[in-house]
Amino acid sequence: MCSTMMKIRKKNYLLLGILFVLLSAEAYGQAPSGHAEVWQNVEKYWNLWAERDLDGFLDYHHIAYTGWDYNDAMHKNKKTTKEWGEHEFKTREIIAFTISAIDIKIHNNTAIAHYYYSIIEKNAKGSEERRSGRKTDVLMKQTNKWVMTADHGGDIK
Repeated sequence: MCSTMMKIRKKNYLLLGILFVLLSAEAYGQAPSGHAEVWQNVEKYWNLWAERDLDGFLDYHHIAYTGWDYNDAMHKNKKTTKEWGEHEFKTREIIAFTISAIDIKIHNNTAIAHYYYSIIEKNAKGSEERRSGRKTDVLMKQTNKWVMTADHGGDIK
């Protein structure tokens, strides 16, 4: 089978998988208790990032946060996330984004959120770039919100 047909077949399987997840969620009704609250927090910190509110975004990171994007040589902590954020805010601007929950698991005060994202950004040269990928965020309930203790993922080429 040629590589083009294999790529088309893989995309079709991915689309069928996404459709299955969406239809399954509809068929079984509302998400289990707590899932909406976790997802609202994920949406909140994505919105804060898009609004370039770095301090607000970092308020959703646990003091011991650690994360590792696919393309990073090393993981980041809260301090290095702030440093990278300051740089990105000087060189990039989010024009639009969508995030789509795939699965959320809650175990006591810990939640794991798997999701896809798509972003349109304007780079330092003023050109628009479209990126998409997947993330897994590990969150912990602290007082009145869920904060990120760890994450992993990134752009899918």
